[in-house]
Amino acid sequence: TLQYLRERKYHRALHKVQRLVILRLFELSKLNVAKTGYKMRTHISKSLQVRCKTLKRAVDEHNKAAACLTPPKPPIDWSKISTYEFLEQVVLLRDTHNNLQSKRWSNPGIRETLKLVERVERAKEELLRLNNEVRSLHTAIRDDDMLYATTITSLPVSDPLRGAVSDFASHRRLIDRQILVRIHQIYSLPGFTG
Repeated sequence: TLQYLRERKYHRALHKVQRLVILRLFELSKLNVAKTGYKMRTHISKSLQVRCKTLKRAVDEHNKAAACLTPPKPPIDWSKISTYEFLEQVVLLRDTHNNLQSKRWSNPGIRETLKLVERVERAKEELLRLNNEVRSLHTAIRDDDMLYATTITSLPVSDPLRGAVSDFASHRRLIDRQILVRIHQIYSLPGFTG
């Protein structure tokens, strides 16, 4: 029974190390995703720092439990674990009664597919957001045009400011006209839901 308890403690420590290594690898892969925003990268970076400390403690626990076994299992080298970048590099995943490398999520093709699905979902969200922003931009251009007209008519003809405002308004209207051409092209796109 003492041997059983030692093996149980060892397997628990091993599972904890495996879980933390896998979480770290997934966070590292998320950190490298092209569309991950600054705030998310900062959050993941802080999380990785905390996870590294936790992982180091888990490795120490594992090594203590491994030394108590008969025959003792080899200790895990922290310097090797800390440099893992891909799941395939994690040799300690093979030393388990549940071979984690046989799991579907450990397949690089499936992981890449999941990343692509995630990117497609983010792109759909971005399209919805942009559809709303195009409408907002159109409304802002229309409101600005009305503001220019009321401002110009409210100024007396003899006021020198009227000429400056009129020049500014005509310059803005030229730019807005070009933007409106693009907006109308966007409105005619088949996926536009604005």
